Amino acid sequence: MNIQVEHNNVDISEYVISYDREHKICTAIGTLTLVVSDNIATTFNPWDEIDIHEEGDFKVRYYISTINWSIPNSTISLDCQDESKRLVDYFIPDQYTVEYPTYTRFWIEKFLDEVGTSYQFQTTSQGNLLSNHTSMGLMSAYEQIICSLMVMELPR
Repeated sequence: MNIQVEHNNVDISEYVISYDREHKICTAIGTLTLVVSDNIATTFNPWDEIDIHEEGDFKVRYYISTINWSIPNSTISLDCQDESKRLVDYFIPDQYTVEYPTYTRFWIEKFLDEVGTSYQFQTTSQGNLLSNHTSMGLMSAYEQIICSLMVMELPR
């Protein structure tokens, strides 16, 4: 397979020793472990972008989470996560209490917009009506959205 790896839009493919990417269905989180030679003339920082192209086509963008240097192996291992990292890292700083008729989709969209992530719904459903006194916030956006999706009405 023809692979191209870019770090902040710079091709670093010649330094890549290995990479492993997977997307977990249960959590909807995509991860990448990238091992590069430590003689690369670049600095890696958390939240830097890593783009993967396969067979000339852009596949996915990841963000660096952790950086591990292995002196004996002369390598740098990068643990990365797809755009879901924004949801996991974003803490909803306010608490919201539902006191009027509102649907789960409104809240999911609100938190996705706050985080600044891209999304696309595969349904026109507004979700389920939330009960009065339902509390939201004071947790990660990922956790809040997953909780909201669990009560959202899915098409049959």
